Amino acid sequence: MIPKAWGALSGSLTALLLDNNSLVGEIPSGIARLAKLEHLSLRQNNLSGFIPVEFRQLLHLKTIDLGLNNFSGDLSRANAWSSPLEKLDLSVNRFEGSVSTIVKGLTSNSLKYLDLSNNSLTGSLPPELGELEHLEVLNISNNKLEGTIPADLRRLSNLTEVRLNNVGLHGAVLNIIKPLQRLRVLSLVRNNFTGSLSFNVSTLLEELDLSSNLFTGQIPVMVSRLKNLRILRLTENQLEGSIPKEVGSLKSLQELDLGSNQLTGSIPKDIGSLQNLTAVVLRANNLNGTLPSELSRLSQLKKLHLKRNSFEGTLSGKLLSGWVNLKYLDLNENRFSGPLPKALGRLKSLQKLRLKFNQFSGGIPQEIGDLEQLQDLDLGSNVLTGILPGRISKLRNLAAFRVPNNSLSGSISGALTGLSKLSILNLRHCFFNDSLDALNETFDTWKGLTEIYLDRNRFTGSIPISVGGLADLRRLYLHSNNLTGEIPGELGNLESLEILHIGNNSLTGELPHELGKLSRLKILDASGNKLGHKVPAEFGNLSSLIDLILYENVFTSLPEQLGSLSQLKSIVIYSNILRGDIPRSLSNCSSLTVLNMGCNILSGQVPGDLGKLTNLEMLHLDVNLLVGEIPKELGLIQGLRALWIFSNKLIGTIPHTLSNCTKLVQLRVAHNQLSGNLTFDFRKIPLLRTLSLASNLFEGTIPLGLRNLEVLEVVDLSKNMFSGSISEVSFTGKTTTTLRVLSLGDNNLVGTVPAWIWTMTSLQLLDLSENNLSGNLPAADLLQLKGMNVTKQNVTSSLKDHGLFEVVYITVNGQELYWTWILQTVIIFDLSTNNFSGEIPATLGSLHGILFLNLSNNHFIGSIPPELGSLAGLSSLDLSSNHLTGPIPSEITRLSSLGSLHLEDNNLTGCVPIVNSFSTRYGNSSYLPGNPDLNGDPLNRTCKPNMPNENHSAEESSTSSMSDYVSGKVFAAGAVIGFCLMSTSILNSKIARNSLDTHFYSAWRVPVHSDSTFSEGEFSSIVQHLRETLEARQREVFHVR
Repeated sequence: MIPKAWGALSGSLTALLLDNNSLVGEIPSGIARLAKLEHLSLRQNNLSGFIPVEFRQLLHLKTIDLGLNNFSGDLSRANAWSSPLEKLDLSVNRFEGSVSTIVKGLTSNSLKYLDLSNNSLTGSLPPELGELEHLEVLNISNNKLEGTIPADLRRLSNLTEVRLNNVGLHGAVLNIIKPLQRLRVLSLVRNNFTGSLSFNVSTLLEELDLSSNLFTGQIPVMVSRLKNLRILRLTENQLEGSIPKEVGSLKSLQELDLGSNQLTGSIPKDIGSLQNLTAVVLRANNLNGTLPSELSRLSQLKKLHLKRNSFEGTLSGKLLSGWVNLKYLDLNENRFSGPLPKALGRLKSLQKLRLKFNQFSGGIPQEIGDLEQLQDLDLGSNVLTGILPGRISKLRNLAAFRVPNNSLSGSISGALTGLSKLSILNLRHCFFNDSLDALNETFDTWKGLTEIYLDRNRFTGSIPISVGGLADLRRLYLHSNNLTGEIPGELGNLESLEILHIGNNSLTGELPHELGKLSRLKILDASGNKLGHKVPAEFGNLSSLIDLILYENVFTSLPEQLGSLSQLKSIVIYSNILRGDIPRSLSNCSSLTVLNMGCNILSGQVPGDLGKLTNLEMLHLDVNLLVGEIPKELGLIQGLRALWIFSNKLIGTIPHTLSNCTKLVQLRVAHNQLSGNLTFDFRKIPLLRTLSLASNLFEGTIPLGLRNLEVLEVVDLSKNMFSGSISEVSFTGKTTTTLRVLSLGDNNLVGTVPAWIWTMTSLQLLDLSENNLSGNLPAADLLQLKGMNVTKQNVTSSLKDHGLFEVVYITVNGQELYWTWILQTVIIFDLSTNNFSGEIPATLGSLHGILFLNLSNNHFIGSIPPELGSLAGLSSLDLSSNHLTGPIPSEITRLSSLGSLHLEDNNLTGCVPIVNSFSTRYGNSSYLPGNPDLNGDPLNRTCKPNMPNENHSAEESSTSSMSDYVSGKVFAAGAVIGFCLMSTSILNSKIARNSLDTHFYSAWRVPVHSDSTFSEGEFSSIVQHLRETLEARQREVFHVR
């Protein structure tokens, strides 16, 4: 504290300098009695309060330096400074007030130095600033100003330094600066200044920093005028074009930063002549080409930052040889390739080496271990192979070691032992295969670790107890390995832990109650294990928990104590064996956005208390044993986006209160016992993309409000009792390009198919089966179904973007199955069991993506269009029970993927084609009963001599007789089982399953019912071609490493 008695010091005192003395308190007003005081400096203390008003009595003050304190108050309310000030420094305090008023109060014509930076000043710079004609230094950085730089600033011809960083100014500026020909420093960082660059400024400039503005255009070649320039920073603007070679004439340049622009071309070799360069930053541009060899001349270079460009080529030892002083090398996110050069080991000063997201190959050279100063090593996301070199253990200063997403393998213990300063260890997504049990002592040497990423490797054994001794650990990722055993309770000692991810292993036992001590834990993911019984009640103490992810285990219950977790945003515990009622205490988790309890055996009613979760976005209670009605209180959740309660035993109807959920995207209530006329007003949920009401007891007409939903992608109203015509529900506008699934099968609909259906250009599944629809199919209009005219799905559905994959119930040959990936792989056209008539349009053959085509049980006449032979991916064709005539077209024999064929109950004639062994593929149930004039081997009817298929070989006859043994039911099941083979391979794959967003993924069952039995050997030859076709298409969608 400054003693008040100091005001009684000699009246002849001219200077009071108390810098950096840890002084506290306020400035005593008695100092104003030092009448002859000329210099006052209280810089870098902890003084506070306001500047005493008595200071205006100090008429001889020339310098005032109060910087780096905690002074506060409104400077604009202070009286004008009456002394002949030459320097005023009030920087780094908490002063407020209008900068305009403050500047107007500076009446001294002798002011040379003005620093008001790092305060909370507001307003705009006044024109009166131009009256401070002797001003040499102006710094008002880091305040909250607005407006533009006044043109009067150009009058300050004595200015040598201008710093206006981060003050919120905008507009053109360089023309105002142009007359200031004594300027040596111009720093205008982090504003909104605009215009193109012009370097027609003071040639005395030593520092030019225009970073983080809105400057556009190219870097002018006039940059060569600035011969004294030491620092040139133009980062984070909108500059384009190439780097001018004239930069190479700036012989005094020490720092060049052109990062985060839109520059193109290569690095000019002329930069290699800048012998004083210590830093080159060109990150985040569109630069390309190889690094010029001339850069090796930059012997003073300490920092080279080229991240996020398109540089390519190899790193040569010759290039690296000149960088003896290099401390920071960042080549992340480029296209460099080839081996890592051994010459890296000669960069003895290197502290940070970052080479991730390139195409470097081969092994990590042992010479990396010679970089004794190295603190940060990042080689992630390349194509490196081999093992970790043992000499890495010599890097005693290493704090961060990152090699994720490579093909590295083997053991890690020898190479990483002894790295006592290690803070970050990232080995994720490689092929390391240690037993973690053997690393128990190694973890003891890593006491400083804060982040561990060992996920997606081949580690075995149990989680080491010694991990519990890493007191500073904040993140622990061990998921997707082959870990076994129980979770050690010692993990409860990790008081700093924020993220614990141990999912997708084979861990057993219970979750340790000691984990309830982790008060900082935000994310706990133990999904995909064999953990079970009860979630510990102590988890109610995890006050910071945000995500609790426990899906695919064998938990039986959740504790009521979870209701006390006010920060909890997601509970994902689907695919367990939860029993009993949904805990009502969950309604107290006020921050909850995701609640996924699907695929359990929960019973009882859906609690109305869930309506208290007003932040909820996803509610998944599907595939349980829930009863009662959908509670009307769910309508209180106005931000709800997805409601999944399908496959339960719910009754009643959709409550009208759900119309308050105006952000609803998915409404899935299929496979319940909901009933009655559907009077819900769908117009009030305009964002709805998926509506699934299948397999309920709804009746009456299809709700007219559906036609107002312009972003619908999936409409599934099948297996209800809807009646009336379809035509009244006219989807128009944007819906004609978004609707992908329209399933109205198994209802009581009548009339003709309205024209708007054929305008749905994205439609992939059309099911109008088992109704009383009639009329002819419009040949020309079918060509508008462009969504069915593809063989490789390029998924653009917004549902995929949200991780909300669709489940649609489809029926193939009388067999119902769930199909989870419908929007990626399946195209279906099903009009079976109606009263359609006329000829089958040949244009159906233009819909090349169709996998299932079913027109059975109608009144179609005429012949089978040969054009159907163009449906190369067709797996099931059912034209049975119509009035078709004529021969089976030979073009059909090209359908090598066709696993199920039904042409029975028609009036076909001629011979069953023998081309491509067609006659041996299908049993007689594909043709019988009916078709009395159809002949051929499958029917045991010999073709007449004048029939085109009379010369089939004895071998073909023998083979065809085998087909009689296989019943038509087996062939019908063939298509279904073919589907299931692919579906099961996807759903049962842990890798594929965990590639989805864990919040929204839900497992599904594929029910297949068949009365026929057969051996695997008998059946495999029948379904092999179907499976290969479907799996090939599936692989186009899912590529899992």
